[in-house]
Amino acid sequence: MAVKKKIIKIVVILLIILFIAFGVGVAIIAGNMNGIARTAIVKVLSYVLQVDVKLEKVNISLLGGSLSMEKLVIGNPEGFKTSEAFSMDKIEVSLNIKSFRTDEPIVKLVNIENPRITLEQGFKTSNLRRLMKNASRFESGSQVENTPESQVAQKQIRIDKLIVSGAKVSLSAPVLKGEKLSVPVPRIELNDLGGKKEPITIAKSIKIFLNAVIEETLKSGGGVIPEDLTKDIKNSLSGAMDTAKENFIEKGSSEIKEGVEDAVEGIKGIFK
Repeated sequence: MAVKKKIIKIVVILLIILFIAFGVGVAIIAGNMNGIARTAIVKVLSYVLQVDVKLEKVNISLLGGSLSMEKLVIGNPEGFKTSEAFSMDKIEVSLNIKSFRTDEPIVKLVNIENPRITLEQGFKTSNLRRLMKNASRFESGSQVENTPESQVAQKQIRIDKLIVSGAKVSLSAPVLKGEKLSVPVPRIELNDLGGKKEPITIAKSIKIFLNAVIEETLKSGGGVIPEDLTKDIKNSLSGAMDTAKENFIEKGSSEIKEGVEDAVEGIKGIFK
């Protein structure tokens, strides 16, 4: 009987040691995973938007199928005076974990609460429009270097729902002459981004988000934003040439020039 009790005691102690070891192992793996995810998110966002990006913390729950980001700050492109374009305390993301093994990962929900956004309008364009242009270089007709970041940026994704609530947009522009103008933006909800009907890349989903922010800012700022500034923002948003076409023209300018020259020589030949 005493021997049996001793064996049971040893087994219990071994089980406790195993549970502790398992817990420590899970904590180490989770910590490494969070760190790897944080580094990857910063690298990809920085590469897509071509600006400095800071991210304090990432938490991933594989069992819960969720990811959260804390203290995300997206800087401004060169040439703009304000310190940052976006500042967000927390972003909650719900994932379809199984889908990340496929060619089209599925994000069930992206929930962004109380982001602080700066829309700086220059003489020709705005900081958000420049960020959109930077993200557009991954669209068809463009050439980007083959890096792990560019491969991620061009990966197709499906986002079932993206919600932005409690956003505040600070406007900065020469026409304001140094005055600060803050515009509260109503809830933004985007549904069914990507999928078979309209495949989108991670880079394009960022561009769609930025475009929605600008449009909602103009809608909610009616009567508050000066007409001249509204006009400038609209011109920089809709009047600018589509970046994919810009990249295509830049990429193919030499080929087009050669083609025109060949055509001219051909026409001369016909007349001869």
